[in-house]
Amino acid sequence: MKVTLVGPAYPYRGGIAHFNSSLAREFAKDHDVQIVNFTRLYPSFMFPGRTQFDQSDSPLRVDSERLIDCINPATWIRAGRAVSRFTPSLVVFQWWQPFFGPAFRTVTEFSRCRKPVVFLCHNVLPHESSVFDRVLTEIGFAGADAFLVQSREDGENLRRLRKDPVMTVNPHPIYDFFDGGRFSRESARRDLALEGPVVLFFGYIRPYKGLGLLLEAFAKTVERVPATLMIVGEFYEKREPYDELVSRLSIGERVRIIDEYVANEEVEKYFKAADLVVLPYLSATQSGIVQTSYSF
Repeated sequence: MKVTLVGPAYPYRGGIAHFNSSLAREFAKDHDVQIVNFTRLYPSFMFPGRTQFDQSDSPLRVDSERLIDCINPATWIRAGRAVSRFTPSLVVFQWWQPFFGPAFRTVTEFSRCRKPVVFLCHNVLPHESSVFDRVLTEIGFAGADAFLVQSREDGENLRRLRKDPVMTVNPHPIYDFFDGGRFSRESARRDLALEGPVVLFFGYIRPYKGLGLLLEAFAKTVERVPATLMIVGEFYEKREPYDELVSRLSIGERVRIIDEYVANEEVEKYFKAADLVVLPYLSATQSGIVQTSYSF
């Protein structure tokens, strides 16, 4: 087949880009693949991190056509025409954020595809959604023929938006590309200067991740189980309330915070050093962090 994937890929960082790149590599084993990527993924006011780009020494590289500027409708038309020229047998959009609804709808309109358009949903709706998000989602979904969701819960979310959708539930795949064999359990612990039980919270910090609950629970158990809690990920909200909570709970000697986006080649160090990965999410449909944990 000829397959078009629409969504972020290298040089962008993060789980969606990793997913799209991994999917492209799998398709490319047997099919011709076109990746329609972004020239600008987020406007600066929407991105709370330090950089949108992958600065790893070992990025997950794939070739792509960087065509879509998220705030320039002319580029959406250009991207649609590029898809049309490729004449794909299948078009797959990575869906995770309603902000992209108008852009993706425009791409489908100008691609003039008579082939199936599938929206692969990482989140049907954001964790903190609004009525405005629902409107943008419905605009984007208007161009879809079918959907692939990665959990039954997200399937139910889709049914609330679209009556009788053509839908398949397929679990989030395991992310196994982080294990480069650079670390053993022992060398990872030496590198991080860790001893005893280690609990890991990994991934960027946002309110729905429930980190405050984990700190409170950890404070109740650390006297019985003298563990170290590693909080590894960039803060997408203010860090100060968490620092204050650590201080108030008197667990500062047992909590280590690594406030940064971890390069691909360093991910395995944290997972191999840990005994337990904890995801105390207040809401979730699926998680790449869980699947990364399984791979280790």
